[in-house]
Amino acid sequence: MAKTKIGRRAALGTALALPALNVRAQSEPVTLISHRYPALEWYADKMKSALPGVTVDARLMPSGDAGQLQRLQFSAASPGMDILWLNGSLMAFYAKNGWIEPLDDLIAKFKDEYKLGDINPTSLKGLSYDGKIYGLPLTTNTLMYAYREDVFAERKLQPPTSWEQ
Repeated sequence: MAKTKIGRRAALGTALALPALNVRAQSEPVTLISHRYPALEWYADKMKSALPGVTVDARLMPSGDAGQLQRLQFSAASPGMDILWLNGSLMAFYAKNGWIEPLDDLIAKFKDEYKLGDINPTSLKGLSYDGKIYGLPLTTNTLMYAYREDVFAERKLQPPTSWEQ
Protein backbone atom coordinates (compact mmCIF):
# COMPACT_ATOMS: atom_id res chain seq x y z
CA MET A 1 0.00 0.00 0.00
CA ALA A 2 1.41 3.38 -0.99
CA LYS A 3 1.91 5.98 1.72
CA THR A 4 0.07 9.27 1.43
CA LYS A 5 1.42 12.28 3.29
CA ILE A 6 -1.11 14.86 4.44
CA GLY A 7 -0.24 18.32 3.18
CA ARG A 8 -0.80 21.47 5.25
CA ARG A 9 -4.07 22.28 3.48
CA ALA A 10 -5.53 18.81 3.98
CA ALA A 11 -4.46 18.80 7.62
CA LEU A 12 -6.15 22.14 8.26
CA GLY A 13 -9.19 20.67 6.60
CA THR A 14 -9.29 17.90 9.20
CA ALA A 15 -10.91 20.38 11.54
CA LEU A 16 -13.68 20.51 8.95
CA ALA A 17 -14.01 16.90 7.91
CA LEU A 18 -11.72 14.41 9.63
CA PRO A 19 -13.50 11.23 8.52
CA ALA A 20 -13.80 12.39 4.93
CA LEU A 21 -10.08 12.51 4.22
CA ASN A 22 -8.81 9.62 2.16
CA VAL A 23 -5.63 8.83 4.05
CA ARG A 24 -4.11 5.36 4.18
CA ALA A 25 -0.84 6.01 6.02
CA GLN A 26 1.52 8.80 6.83
CA SER A 27 5.17 9.01 7.69
CA GLU A 28 5.07 12.18 9.83
CA PRO A 29 2.58 13.13 12.54
CA VAL A 30 0.05 15.91 12.04
CA THR A 31 1.00 18.62 14.53
CA LEU A 32 -1.59 20.60 16.46
CA ILE A 33 -0.42 23.73 18.29
CA SER A 34 -2.96 25.42 20.51
CA HIS A 35 -3.83 26.71 23.91
CA ARG A 36 -5.03 24.44 26.67
CA TYR A 37 -8.51 24.32 28.11
CA PRO A 38 -10.88 21.39 28.72
CA ALA A 39 -12.87 21.61 25.46
CA LEU A 40 -9.68 21.74 23.37
CA GLU A 41 -8.20 18.82 25.29
CA TRP A 42 -11.35 16.82 24.48
CA TYR A 43 -11.17 17.72 20.75
CA ALA A 44 -7.44 16.98 20.62
CA ASP A 45 -8.06 13.52 22.09
CA LYS A 46 -10.81 12.89 19.51
CA MET A 47 -8.48 13.93 16.68
CA LYS A 48 -5.88 11.41 17.84
CA SER A 49 -8.21 8.52 17.09
CA ALA A 50 -10.19 9.96 14.14
CA LEU A 51 -8.04 8.62 11.30
CA PRO A 52 -6.47 5.18 11.50
CA GLY A 53 -2.78 5.32 10.65
CA VAL A 54 -2.50 9.07 11.27
CA THR A 55 -0.66 10.26 14.36
CA VAL A 56 -1.71 13.60 15.82
CA ASP A 57 0.92 15.34 17.97
CA ALA A 58 -1.19 17.68 20.13
CA ARG A 59 0.91 20.43 21.69
CA LEU A 60 -1.42 22.24 24.08
CA MET A 61 0.06 25.06 26.17
CA PRO A 62 -0.83 28.42 27.73
CA SER A 63 -2.57 30.74 25.27
CA GLY A 64 0.24 33.29 24.95
CA ASP A 65 2.83 30.58 24.34
CA ALA A 66 0.65 28.92 21.70
CA GLY A 67 0.12 32.20 19.85
CA GLN A 68 3.82 33.01 19.94
CA LEU A 69 4.79 29.55 18.70
CA GLN A 70 2.19 29.75 15.90
CA ARG A 71 3.50 33.14 14.75
CA LEU A 72 7.11 31.91 14.86
CA GLN A 73 6.22 28.79 12.87
CA PHE A 74 4.36 30.80 10.24
CA SER A 75 6.86 33.63 9.90
CA ALA A 76 9.70 31.13 9.50
CA ALA A 77 7.70 29.20 6.87
CA SER A 78 8.23 26.13 9.05
CA PRO A 79 6.42 22.92 8.16
CA GLY A 80 6.12 22.15 11.89
CA MET A 81 2.43 23.00 12.33
CA ASP A 82 -0.62 21.54 10.63
CA ILE A 83 -3.67 22.30 12.78
CA LEU A 84 -4.31 25.24 15.08
CA TRP A 85 -7.12 26.81 17.06
CA LEU A 86 -7.23 30.58 17.21
CA ASN A 87 -9.54 33.54 17.65
CA GLY A 88 -10.94 35.75 14.89
CA SER A 89 -8.34 38.49 15.19
CA LEU A 90 -5.41 36.05 14.92
CA MET A 91 -7.15 34.33 12.03
CA ALA A 92 -7.42 37.63 10.15
CA PHE A 93 -3.73 38.39 10.85
CA TYR A 94 -2.68 34.94 9.59
CA ALA A 95 -4.91 35.20 6.49
CA LYS A 96 -3.65 38.72 5.68
CA ASN A 97 -0.09 37.42 5.78
CA GLY A 98 -0.96 34.49 3.51
CA TRP A 99 -0.10 31.97 6.22
CA ILE A 100 -3.40 30.06 6.05
CA GLU A 101 -5.64 29.11 3.14
CA PRO A 102 -9.39 29.63 2.80
CA LEU A 103 -11.69 26.70 3.46
CA ASP A 104 -14.54 27.77 1.15
CA ASP A 105 -14.07 24.86 -1.27
CA LEU A 106 -13.98 22.31 1.58
CA ILE A 107 -17.02 23.87 3.21
CA ALA A 108 -18.92 23.67 -0.09
CA LYS A 109 -17.82 20.06 -0.64
CA PHE A 110 -18.85 18.85 2.83
CA LYS A 111 -21.73 21.27 3.52
CA ASP A 112 -24.51 18.69 3.23
CA GLU A 113 -22.64 15.74 4.72
CA TYR A 114 -21.72 17.62 7.91
CA LYS A 115 -24.68 20.06 7.98
CA LEU A 116 -22.35 23.05 7.74
CA GLY A 117 -25.28 25.18 6.62
CA ASP A 118 -26.43 25.05 10.25
CA ILE A 119 -23.47 27.19 11.34
CA ASN A 120 -24.56 30.70 12.19
CA PRO A 121 -23.54 33.01 9.30
CA THR A 122 -22.43 35.68 11.78
CA SER A 123 -20.01 33.19 13.34
CA LEU A 124 -18.60 32.40 9.89
CA LYS A 125 -18.27 36.11 9.13
CA GLY A 126 -16.09 36.41 12.23
CA LEU A 127 -13.80 33.74 10.75
CA SER A 128 -13.60 35.35 7.33
CA TYR A 129 -11.10 37.67 5.74
CA ASP A 130 -11.47 39.46 2.43
CA GLY A 131 -14.69 37.54 1.70
CA LYS A 132 -13.21 34.08 2.27
CA ILE A 133 -13.76 31.73 5.21
CA TYR A 134 -10.57 30.62 7.00
CA GLY A 135 -11.95 28.75 9.99
CA LEU A 136 -14.93 27.15 11.63
CA PRO A 137 -16.27 28.07 15.05
CA LEU A 138 -15.48 25.64 17.83
CA THR A 139 -17.45 27.51 20.47
CA THR A 140 -19.62 30.60 20.47
CA ASN A 141 -19.57 33.13 23.28
CA THR A 142 -22.89 34.55 24.40
CA LEU A 143 -22.88 38.23 25.22
CA MET A 144 -25.20 39.41 27.97
CA TYR A 145 -26.15 42.83 29.17
CA ALA A 146 -27.08 43.36 32.81
CA TYR A 147 -28.11 46.53 34.57
CA ARG A 148 -29.61 47.67 37.85
CA GLU A 149 -33.19 48.63 37.21
CA ASP A 150 -33.35 50.86 40.30
CA VAL A 151 -30.30 52.90 39.20
CA PHE A 152 -31.67 53.32 35.67
CA ALA A 153 -35.08 54.39 37.03
CA GLU A 154 -33.49 56.83 39.50
CA ARG A 155 -31.51 58.47 36.68
CA LYS A 156 -34.40 58.24 34.20
CA LEU A 157 -32.38 56.07 31.82
CA GLN A 158 -33.72 53.52 29.37
CA PRO A 159 -31.76 50.31 28.79
CA PRO A 160 -30.55 49.79 25.22
CA THR A 161 -32.58 47.50 22.98
CA SER A 162 -29.78 46.63 20.54
CA TRP A 163 -26.00 46.02 20.65
CA GLU A 164 -25.46 49.11 18.51
CA GLN A 165 -27.02 51.32 21.23
